[in-house]
Amino acid sequence: MREFWFERGGVRLCAVEDGNGRPIVMLHGGLANHWTSLGLVGSLSPRFRVVTPDLRGSGKSHDGSPLTWDRLADDVVALIISVWIAPSSVVCRVAPVPPFVSDFAMPARSRVSSS
Repeated sequence: MREFWFERGGVRLCAVEDGNGRPIVMLHGGLANHWTSLGLVGSLSPRFRVVTPDLRGSGKSHDGSPLTWDRLADDVVALIISVWIAPSSVVCRVAPVPPFVSDFAMPARSRVSSS
């Protein structure tokens, strides 16, 4: 597993990745971090490139500014753009699906697939 950093809006954000193949981004819920997704990374990484970030204000992605769904959505788009150009799939492990998941999918629809 490899840790890497990307930047958006002057804030350094952390993510980890493992595996090769078609990329999957796994998002954690509130009051959590990338560790909540690690149980699935091992089973997916033999077939996929699994990327799981610490969303803004969580884990190693420190930021003291107010969180908004738009800011989180823009962070996920920045992650997708900074790591690859090919379309990716997004797996969200929280229910109900947070509003920002659909918010980021619209402006990034050319980079995100649903299958």
